Amino acid sequence: MTNIRERLADLLGLDGVSELALDASRSPLPMAKPTDEAELCAVLELAARDGLRVLPVGAGSRLTWCRPPTECDLALSTRRLAGVVAYEPGDGTLTALAGTPMDVLARTAADGGHHVTPDVPRPAGTTLGGVLAGGASGFDRLRHGPARWHLLGTRVAEADGRVTTSGGRLVKNVTGYDLHRLYCGSQGSLCVILEASLRLFPLPERRVVVRRSFPDAESGLAAAWAVARLAVEPLAVVLTDRPDAGGAPWSLEIVLGGRKARVAWERGEIEAALGEVAIEEDGVARAALLRDLEPDPTHAPALHLTSRPSRVAGVLSRAHGLLGSSGVTTTSVIHPGVATVDLPLPASFDGLAGLVRELRSIDGARVAVRGTDLPEGLEPLDPPRAGLALMRRLRGVCDPDGRFATGRVL
Repeated sequence: MTNIRERLADLLGLDGVSELALDASRSPLPMAKPTDEAELCAVLELAARDGLRVLPVGAGSRLTWCRPPTECDLALSTRRLAGVVAYEPGDGTLTALAGTPMDVLARTAADGGHHVTPDVPRPAGTTLGGVLAGGASGFDRLRHGPARWHLLGTRVAEADGRVTTSGGRLVKNVTGYDLHRLYCGSQGSLCVILEASLRLFPLPERRVVVRRSFPDAESGLAAAWAVARLAVEPLAVVLTDRPDAGGAPWSLEIVLGGRKARVAWERGEIEAALGEVAIEEDGVARAALLRDLEPDPTHAPALHLTSRPSRVAGVLSRAHGLLGSSGVTTTSVIHPGVATVDLPLPASFDGLAGLVRELRSIDGARVAVRGTDLPEGLEPLDPPRAGLALMRRLRGVCDPDGRFATGRVL
């Protein structure tokens, strides 16, 4: 490790090298922190020449989404490659370097009357490159879908240090194969994202949150399905059982955003469907609070469950039953429209492996475990059910010498 640090310091200077701790069972990795594209490519060229395996990272907020690498010699951070490269209000596009925090992108776009998707939790500690490489969707995914839908183009560094481009910066200039969308969710196994261009949306003139309380999750979910059948387009629909749920055990909150007249009409439609509701007029602040309810797995483990929308109630009931039998009390954050359930767990919970095994036996459920220092042998992700051979072939083409750290996904 010392020798690797010295070689990195020769390239980047002493302030360009630090450490990355992955878990308590292994020594920290030396981490290269280049300040520009040339330095980053030089690190990749060094790794290719000396046979070193590289783990690309942004701010590190999504490293817990996959298992730690089985073989890795150094981490390569893009967090100092930051800044907005181009913002075209007339075209509704924005291009930024991979290390740019998501809150910077949101403020830049908002100043010009635009909204950036995905609207991720804790955006100040999340980078653009990390969001794309992690395949993260945002709080606004019910309306806007996954990030890859709105990724126009990328510049990436391949395993040998070569820089390649896919797509373009403007909607009208996007040509060629959609390799940039292939990179979404690749977890740093195919390339290092250097720069990305996004399609933007108009900034909502108004946001409000419509809230209704319910005695149990089943009635809250039934109300969510009733809203889904309306001709409304919420930014998000969230069902929670947190202490601030308005006095009742469960609270359904529907975030509306858009032109004032449209928001007023959608509000009326929801009131007609659900009956008496509470209205949060400061929808921006409330939506940000709801967005940041997603558990932070860097502090304690969390479960992320997905299923078909029709099976959310059953999956939630089974999860609560298993947790209750283990003596664990938790809160729930449910997005019925996209069929996800997030459950934060106590840091000292000893029955995690058995709980996950039971949850993975539920027909139609997918279980992801997010957290540091997970029990040995516990897989954070369900194994891929289809496409595994294709995924391995793609990795073989993009990284034929296996320079990027192995074992995280494949």
